[in-house]
Order: sequence, then structure tokens, then C-alpha cells
Amino acid sequence: MQDNMDLQRLQPNEIKKIEVINNPGARYEANVKSVIRITTKKPQGEGFSLDDKTTFNLNEDKRLSSYESFQANYRKGGLDINGFLYGAYTHTPDNKQVRQMSYLADTWQQTMNVNQEYTNVNPYARVGFSYRPNEGNDLGASISYNRYARNEGAGAEAFHTMQNTVLKQSSTADFLSPGQSTVYSSNAYYVGKIGSVKVDFNTDYYWYGKKTWMSLSETELNERSQAEAETSEVNSYRDNRNSMVASKLVLSVPLLKGSLSFGGEYSAVNRRTLYRVVPELTDNENEKVKEAMTSAFIDYNRTFGPLTLQAGLRYEYNDFDYYDHDLYIAEQSKTYGNWFPSLALSLPVGKTQM
Repeated sequence: MQDNMDLQRLQPNEIKKIEVINNPGARYEANVKSVIRITTKKPQGEGFSLDDKTTFNLNEDKRLSSYESFQANYRKGGLDINGFLYGAYTHTPDNKQVRQMSYLADTWQQTMNVNQEYTNVNPYARVGFSYRPNEGNDLGASISYNRYARNEGAGAEAFHTMQNTVLKQSSTADFLSPGQSTVYSSNAYYVGKIGSVKVDFNTDYYWYGKKTWMSLSETELNERSQAEAETSEVNSYRDNRNSMVASKLVLSVPLLKGSLSFGGEYSAVNRRTLYRVVPELTDNENEKVKEAMTSAFIDYNRTFGPLTLQAGLRYEYNDFDYYDHDLYIAEQSKTYGNWFPSLALSLPVGKTQM
């Protein structure tokens, strides 16, 4: 899955089977506990196909949201070209009313009322192709663009604290938080067989950027200053940027009535975070992280009647560099490697899988 829109495009009648792998073994990262593998059916028919869907809904505040999706596909021989366009304009309310009563020597009542709404404008586009030159060999590539041109939250909050029937403290706040985000992602793959060797190769590129502004105005009254309200304003700005390149190659050969797999992975991640507050209540942030992960593995699977054996060994090496205001911080930068062996035996006993 390259992004969440893969599930938006996938139709239930296109699914051939779903597997849950509880013993992923050395093929996956050491912290992966299980894997869900969805296998789709082979597409049927040739030529052009179009699918368009429009959806509207009305929320409890009588605000209208709309969604539009359009798919186009061309299939000829082993070639399959597809495109997907999606757009959403949504209003999502998130209102809260909370009252807390504390019965001590005095009765304390705290109330909070929050009226807020999130507004999103989300265009999305994807184009991809796949090609099957012959049975058992598949290759393809895709590129997608996912943007939140408007990702805005706005609302008002009111807090009150009462001691018995006396107002001890109250405050009101108004906030506006507009933002924008963009995601570019691409994928290329080859799954096939060269002689007796099965090949599974994937490579991905991912870029994410998000900018958020926040304006908060708060007015507070307390027992000592009932006649004079204290007003404060805070403005902040956050800019996050992330990029990743990741590749994985798995080769499999038959061995001793089982299957021996071996291969490796490489990924490189860059993250940058800028955060500024006016007035400067905390230190402004300017952080950068560079991380590279390399791994190699070998994995063997074989069945002995109803018994399934899986054994593997994986090595992972990580190089993590941390920068603060473009200054390298050695204390928070690390390099480390580790070996991860795995062994699993699976056996059904009646209707129980052990």
C-alpha cells in the first residue's frame, strides 16, 4: 500500500483472497509482528472503462460536504494503464461540552464548552501502469499527488470554575489554525521468475510537507481581577518536511523440498521541523534528522505434512544523525547494528491452529 487511497480505489469484488501472516520471519523488519496480504483477481476484458462517483452529506450543523472520485482504465493484452482523480470539500464539527463536579468541603463545578470545526479541501491524483509480458512476470510503476489545499481548524472555547455558587475563574479563547500539506509518492516494482529464481523487487519515493499557522486569543478573569480582564495572544508557525527512499529485493529458490529466500532492504529518511512562537514562550525549534537503514536476511520455509517450519536470520544496521539549528549533535546521533534470528513451527490440531 503506497497511500490510504489504495483502499479507496479497491473494490470488494476485485479481491481474490486476504492472508494474515502471524509469523513474518526474517523477510520483514524485526519490529513487524504480523502482515496483511491482499491478493486481487486478474482483471478481465480489454478496452476502456470509466467509473465516476459523487457523494454529498450534511452534518449536524447543517454544513454540506462533497466528495468526487473518477477512475479511468485502459487494458490491452498485458498492458494496463489507469488513472484516478479524487476531490473532497468537507466540514467536520468537533463540539464538546464537559461538566465536572467535585464534592469536597466545598462543591466545585468546572465546565468547558468547545465549539470548533475543521474544513478540508483535498485534491488527489494518481496515474500508473502495469505490464505482464507473460504469465508469472509483472512489472509496473505509479506516481501520485495528494494535497490538502485547505486544512483549517477554527473555534471558540469557554471555561468556568465555580466554588459553591461563587465564580472563581473563567476564560474564553478563540483560535484559528489554517494549514496546507502536500504528498508526492511514486513506486516501481517487478515480480517474476528468472529461470528457477523468483524475484520480488519494490522501490518507493515519498515526500511530505505541511505548514500550519496558529492564532490564539485568550481572555481570563479570576477571583482577584474580576473587574479587569487579562488578554493574551499567541501566534505560532510550524513547517514539517519529510522525504524517504526505500527499496527491497527478495530472491527465492527451491531447496530440499522447501523454499529459500534471501535479499535485502535499504531506506533513507530526511526530516526537518521548524517551529516558531510569538511571543517566544518556548525555544524555537529547528531540527533535522537523517536516518539510513540497511538490512540483509535469509529465510527458509518447508512443510512436513501438516507441520510448517520457518527459520531465518536478519541483520539490520541503522545510522541516525541529529541536527539542531543545522549543528550536528553527537550525543543524540547513533549508529547501531543487530542480528535477529527467528524460528516458527505451525501445526493445526483439529480446528485449533498452534
